[in-house]
Amino acid sequence: MTMTSEEMTAQLGTQNLQITQLENQTLLLSQELEKAANEHNSLRTQSASAVMELKAQIKMLMEKREKGMNLCKVKNLEPDILVGNDDKTIHVRYKRWARRLKGYCEACETGFRKILDWAEAEHDKIGNDSLALSEWTQTAVANAQLYIQPAHLGDH
Repeated sequence: MTMTSEEMTAQLGTQNLQITQLENQTLLLSQELEKAANEHNSLRTQSASAVMELKAQIKMLMEKREKGMNLCKVKNLEPDILVGNDDKTIHVRYKRWARRLKGYCEACETGFRKILDWAEAEHDKIGNDSLALSEWTQTAVANAQLYIQPAHLGDH
């Protein structure tokens, strides 16, 4: 079966139309692919920036943690030296001094007052084992700082 020239022309026209449609679809797909690649690069840049920011925050927190707790930061809250003598006001002065010490410690490190209240209420000897059971993560550092604190208060 032979095709007439009109049929061939019609078939060529249909094929040219299909080619044009395929070219248009290819162009659209190329544009979508380029857009997706740009979005991917943007997200990669944003995630890299977020990772760098998180690393910087972690480094800052680690440096802060390495420096440890310092009870000598808040000078105007420092308790005075408690002079112990056997007069009848020592109990009242001790309570005032203890309250000021707790406030000072809490101002320096959140959570200090709670652990000091716990220690004050404890009737048994407090050792490293009982301190380890504390929920406060800074207990060991705080304990070490409290041993330094009385010496600091005696320097006046």
